[in-house]
Amino acid sequence: MASGVKKFLPALCLMLCAALLSADEPKFSQRIEWRANANALEYKVEIQNTATDTVSSFTTEKTFAELSLAPGNYRYRVTVYDFLGRKATTSAWTAFSVIQAARPEIRSIEKNVTAPDADERLEIAVDIANVSADSLVELVSENVPGELEISGSGGTDEKERVSKVYFQDVPPGKWRLRVTNASGFSAESDVIEIVSAVKPPPAVEQDDAEAAVAREAEERAAREAAELAERLAREEQEAAARLAAEKKKKPPYVFKDITVAGGVGLAFMPYDGTVTDMSGNTFAPAFMGRIAAFPLKREKYRFGFELCGLYADWGAKTDFYALDLTFLQIGANVVWKHRLFGAKSFFALKAGGGVVVVDYATTYTYSGDDDRREPSGRKRLFYPAVTAGASLVFNPAQFLSLEAGADFSHLCITGMPTGCVTPYVCVGFRL
Repeated sequence: MASGVKKFLPALCLMLCAALLSADEPKFSQRIEWRANANALEYKVEIQNTATDTVSSFTTEKTFAELSLAPGNYRYRVTVYDFLGRKATTSAWTAFSVIQAARPEIRSIEKNVTAPDADERLEIAVDIANVSADSLVELVSENVPGELEISGSGGTDEKERVSKVYFQDVPPGKWRLRVTNASGFSAESDVIEIVSAVKPPPAVEQDDAEAAVAREAEERAAREAAELAERLAREEQEAAARLAAEKKKKPPYVFKDITVAGGVGLAFMPYDGTVTDMSGNTFAPAFMGRIAAFPLKREKYRFGFELCGLYADWGAKTDFYALDLTFLQIGANVVWKHRLFGAKSFFALKAGGGVVVVDYATTYTYSGDDDRREPSGRKRLFYPAVTAGASLVFNPAQFLSLEAGADFSHLCITGMPTGCVTPYVCVGFRL
């Protein structure tokens, strides 16, 4: 049917009924299904036996049908009738097979079998009827799986016959052979005994009894030592696996390594000249404080940010004027630290920006009334700035941090760009 292929998805249950089973055996049926059609009143299902071309049909309001067919090859199709009873669509033919199920029959089995060498398979001569290539054969004790040697065609019908079964790595002992068909029927043999091909050691003479006891003790001690070593190795591997799993689950963002620090430095301006010319001082003492946090932590590096502040005073007094100039910078930087030696020392690079506040006042001196000048008054100017820096960080104790480095600031002053370099040392407290 045109839309039936999209609307119908047949599904077939291939485990099937056994026509020749006794009355107390469980019965099997087949079930076919198709996708529902929202406009369907009922469905017409046609079943055709491909060997005889015989077609049977029935109608149903359900989207499945329970069948009880004899073994063979079949195909089916579904026709949809709408709410007015009109034929809507018909699906394509879908082929399926009904195979015959049977209970395995173990007619004979070799009762005493010698185990082969480690690299060879164990072969057991048997006569088992009513099996297929999909049948499961196993030795029941530790459920050792084996292989069937089908003497027939090897088809899916459970009517083939087995002459040999094979197993790998079977230790000596008493076992039972179990055969289970794909249909769920199974059979179990009598007990068979598998003996070792290795000859037992010769009887120990009376004079060698003590030597045998000592040798047995040595062998037991060697076995115990090997078992202990194996257990310790296994425990070590399990511990390593747990540690690796914990590291893998640990989130990379851990808000730790927070440092509050303060320090002193020496600020000077390598270019501009206006401030140094007015004050007469190239260098000025500086005081700073910073708060740094490193949320991203790896084995050898840290990545975070810092909030920082810098204060410097270029006050000066000459014969003609007195200058009081302060320099306050507030900013934020991103910081990258890389481990140097061990887990206590780092090299840090930082970059960012902020605001610089320049506060100054000038008082002029004079020798006479004609030269008198009024004081300039106090002025406060704000300028944006970009910053960069590098430092060495050392953490001698868990809660202590030492840092030495140099910061550079460029003041974006129109017509008079100014730079300030500040070497510094800081002492911090780590949270």
